[in-house]
Amino acid sequence: MLFNKWFYKLLIIGIIFCSFTVKASNNTKEKKDSHTYKLYGTIIDRHSGEHLTGVIVKVNGANTQTITDLDGNFVIEFTKPGKYVILSEYISYKKNTTDVIIDLKKYHKINILLVNE
Repeated sequence: MLFNKWFYKLLIIGIIFCSFTVKASNNTKEKKDSHTYKLYGTIIDRHSGEHLTGVIVKVNGANTQTITDLDGNFVIEFTKPGKYVILSEYISYKKNTTDVIIDLKKYHKINILLVNE
């Protein structure tokens, strides 16, 4: 009976130890493989040159979006290089689509001009 209690305690400790070891090795691999590439820029009114606050900026086909700050600036992070379509939407402005290529550079800058409807 005493042997069974010790056996089960050691078994549980072993399982817990193994799960932490596997979790730690998975986290190390994720950090090694993960790179982020940032697209940043400003949304500007085409006619007045005013920087637009609160513009919704999305990546087409992805669940990624942000909103411009008080100065019309935005930042979007990507995990892999490629060709993307950026959608910009703002009340009383025409929707804008902009093609961007995210290459191996860490930072990419664009300015997007929106036209009032």
